[in-house]
Amino acid sequence: SILGFSQLAFAGLRGHRCVGFSLEMTYDAVLQRMVSAHGTIPHDWLRSPASDRDADHWSKLSLAVRDLQSAAFTIDDQPRLTAEQIVARAKREHMRDPLKLVVVDHLHDMRRAGKDLVNEIADDCRILKALAKDLKVPVIVMAQLNRQGTDRPVLKDLRASGGIEEVADVVLLMHREDYQKFDDREPSPVEIIVAKGRNMPTGKTIYLKNRYDVQRLDDFVDYIPPRVE
Repeated sequence: SILGFSQLAFAGLRGHRCVGFSLEMTYDAVLQRMVSAHGTIPHDWLRSPASDRDADHWSKLSLAVRDLQSAAFTIDDQPRLTAEQIVARAKREHMRDPLKLVVVDHLHDMRRAGKDLVNEIADDCRILKALAKDLKVPVIVMAQLNRQGTDRPVLKDLRASGGIEEVADVVLLMHREDYQKFDDREPSPVEIIVAKGRNMPTGKTIYLKNRYDVQRLDDFVDYIPPRVE
């Protein structure tokens, strides 16, 4: 969710029209995370500001809210939408003002019959891919992993992975060594693994700095901390 909605905020703050469908979190929860990320304000403080009266947090909060209020994104938090409903709502937004990005969080919370999960998810992926082609914009769809053990994730770890692997143009998998090994001594890098990519090399790993305290991922400026063993 952090990665997808960060892209939504990043694009919207630069004047690009975007829409995000949050099937899991409420509008307020998504916006709170955006405020935390954009203002580099601790997320824990936003949930309970009375616990710390740091004046700097209040000034950064005011600036972050002002920026996000003028950003060009829309958040739809209606739960249990079908793929067809998401397409219809995205196209309606596109008719009002052309979109540059669509984000869906997340694939496994979409409403479906559930009789044949693999095929139904594949169908939903095809519908969302058709939306990307129709609007000529990226459609970012988050999905759940079925993690077994602490190894780095692979495509088969995606829930109902067959349909996703077949349809998606790009599949990025996220991994945190410290989270998987229950080691909180120092946050390890967040690994973005290119598991599938049309017209791009696969197997590459992009390392980002863990800033989950402020709901964001940053580039490394100097070095990559050692992996947790």
